[in-house]
Amino acid sequence: MSLKPPPRSRSFKVLPTDIASVREPVAFLVLAAAAMTIVLFALTPATTLVAAAQIDGFSIGIIRTVGGGIVALPLLLVFRLRPPQRWNDWRLLILSAIGSFAGFPILFSLGSQSTSASHAALIMAVMPLLVGLAGMTLDRRLPRVGWFIGASVAIVGESVLFAFRDAGSVEASATGDGLVLFGCIMFALGVVAGARLTTRYSPWAATLWAITLAGLALSPLAVLRVTAVPLSDVAPATWAALLHLTLGATVLANVAWLWALARGGVVRIAPWQFAQPILAVLFASLLLKEAFTLRVLLAAIVIVTGIIVAHRAATALPNQFAEAGFP
Repeated sequence: MSLKPPPRSRSFKVLPTDIASVREPVAFLVLAAAAMTIVLFALTPATTLVAAAQIDGFSIGIIRTVGGGIVALPLLLVFRLRPPQRWNDWRLLILSAIGSFAGFPILFSLGSQSTSASHAALIMAVMPLLVGLAGMTLDRRLPRVGWFIGASVAIVGESVLFAFRDAGSVEASATGDGLVLFGCIMFALGVVAGARLTTRYSPWAATLWAITLAGLALSPLAVLRVTAVPLSDVAPATWAALLHLTLGATVLANVAWLWALARGGVVRIAPWQFAQPILAVLFASLLLKEAFTLRVLLAAIVIVTGIIVAHRAATALPNQFAEAGFP
């Protein structure tokens, strides 16, 4: 998979929209990139909790962002991706960095410490709805009735997670769920800002610059937090989890997702995101031995069904909002 960024233009057009029209070797790489992206993002709730066994959630969020910035900065230099030239573009870039790559990782990691990976995964599943809602609000667009129906169904599924939990459960607290949801809202706002920026600026540059800016802003806190954690005591599983969160979920997944969308088209590639919450719950069960209860299964079915219905009705949404639904 080539990481060479597309040429800069005034608009980011996702073509072709039919994966069948792409050459067979490239088509295979497109599907492989999309599948890898879904797996990397689906692992996020589980690896966050793995790291949380030794490191507090606030530190995990900071390490994730700063580590991603350390990886993104050399890519900016290698590909000579210049920052925006206009103040309005800089404002959007800063909002994207704060929402998607600073606020979300910290809030999500803090919330994950007080909830289960399954709950965090299913709350993350509504990110495409939050992104679409924020975009439509700013654009003053009214979606089709089917979008409201699908969104309502997904909200019912989320309500099952928030309202019905085992008495005295610490693994899935309302506070943790609320922090995760707040982090997802921050991510949605950051995505909308980034999507507006990519109408005039390369999406590759916008993504890598946002990661770099967030990493630079949080680097002083990272120095303080890292020195407080004895590196010799960090277990290999924790190192692997941090590597996934920084290199995998923050940088590699975002780059691979953009590349897959650009080569395969939003219509064919974006629906792959429906597999993410199911895989995330499965990873939580396999890696953390979390019980796959009937309530969680019911919530997953309802949430995914609602998102699919809303997605099918959201054909009027601009591509930049339809394509950005992941952390």
